[in-house]
Amino acid sequence: MKTLNTNSLAALACSLAAASIASADVLLTGVYDETGNANEVDVSATDSTVANQIGVDDFAALIAANFDAQQAGVISFDTGLQNDGAISSATFSNARFDDATTGDIFAGIQRTVAGTNTQVKTATNGSGRTPISGTNGFGGSTSFGFEFDPDDALVAVGLTFISRSGQSTGNATATATFVDPGGANPQDVGQTVAVGSSDGGDDTFFGFTAPDGKVLAGVQIDLPYFTWIDDIGLSKTTVIPEPGVLSLLGLGAACLLCRQRRAA
Repeated sequence: MKTLNTNSLAALACSLAAASIASADVLLTGVYDETGNANEVDVSATDSTVANQIGVDDFAALIAANFDAQQAGVISFDTGLQNDGAISSATFSNARFDDATTGDIFAGIQRTVAGTNTQVKTATNGSGRTPISGTNGFGGSTSFGFEFDPDDALVAVGLTFISRSGQSTGNATATATFVDPGGANPQDVGQTVAVGSSDGGDDTFFGFTAPDGKVLAGVQIDLPYFTWIDDIGLSKTTVIPEPGVLSLLGLGAACLLCRQRRAA
């Protein structure tokens, strides 16, 4: 299993600076695991009752509750770039992403340890893989990762492994690396689970939260066969409002809308 460390992150930062990789704005979504989509998450490899893990239901609630406050969002690989239209293989493989639509919850995300074919993949039910949202996924290698800027102070991350029909069962591993706010003292939090080979029947979510005093520095994905991941969710908080609070917020928004309609 590969993990990211401070030395590899520093080397990567130097190589990125030397390459003068351009920045691009990505449009985030506030929905994780869209109900009614062609495919949905089947299994949560992580459990909210386990330290530094979060299950898919709680993660979806976390994103939904904090998206409007510009504290959370999802890169779906389907929403377009603010300037360039649809996300293409080239833009995600070679550009550092910044968000300028929901309040810049992160300064940048860059593909790191990845195979040469790893990029955004466009297909619906293509080659035995169905994304959990839209028609795009990300993959092309059995091992790859992403780097995050510790200055963004991200404390939760989630992603989904897309099962692929016609492949043998094997282990999928996701490992999040958390560091001190200054970037030192890396600590890995990971989970390994056996996954099958059914298209749309064994799609597996991995979610992690930061140990006390740590922030997200990277995520490493190791898969049993050539396939994709979909929807990387990020959050600067792990607080999910109580259901009653969410109901009151919704009621308040409805009342405001009614007043605006009367005034119109």
